[in-house]
Amino acid sequence: VAGFLSSGAQLLDVRTEQEFTLAHYKEAINLPLNLTWLKSSLLNKDTVYITYSVTEERAKAAAFLLAEQGFQAYALQTGLNALPGEVADFFTV
Repeated sequence: VAGFLSSGAQLLDVRTEQEFTLAHYKEAINLPLNLTWLKSSLLNKDTVYITYSVTEERAKAAAFLLAEQGFQAYALQTGLNALPGEVADFFTV
């Protein structure tokens, strides 16, 4: 994950807006799973996206939807706990 981020990948928080508002990674964009298909046109297809949620199910679903539309997207396999400590330092409440 850290390698992707240092190469310009973008974190996509696919939790609900309410969950995102409570706390999120400073550099993350909130794109709730239920809006992924509709709002994906706002994203850059040249950017690599790493989707995350509390659990991996939502992240995997969002990455799949993005990949179906031609984006390079990956999901964190263990949810928020998969983010490395150096990224966790950028967590905002």
